[in-house]
Amino acid sequence: MATDYHGYPQGLPAPIGDGGIDLLRKLRGAERVTFNDVADHLNDYVKQHPAALRALDGFARFIAEVEKVEHDHDAVAEGSVAADGDPPDA
Repeated sequence: MATDYHGYPQGLPAPIGDGGIDLLRKLRGAERVTFNDVADHLNDYVKQHPAALRALDGFARFIAEVEKVEHDHDAVAEGSVAADGDPPDA
């Protein structure tokens, strides 16, 4: 099932089961970008989806202060937590 959503390359199937996090890993996982690039993309997204401001601001704060948060990158070697089933409660 392909999607018209402008964020997916033409003909790429919309994620079913695996979500946007896994799609990001598959399409852009090997790229090297700056956090300024990421911040610019988050800003662009919020301009298109103002209702997402609060969630994305919280995400940006989490990423900015990630050194203070216990995490294990090896724990998602098989994929993201989003692939494990239902998304966590917000």
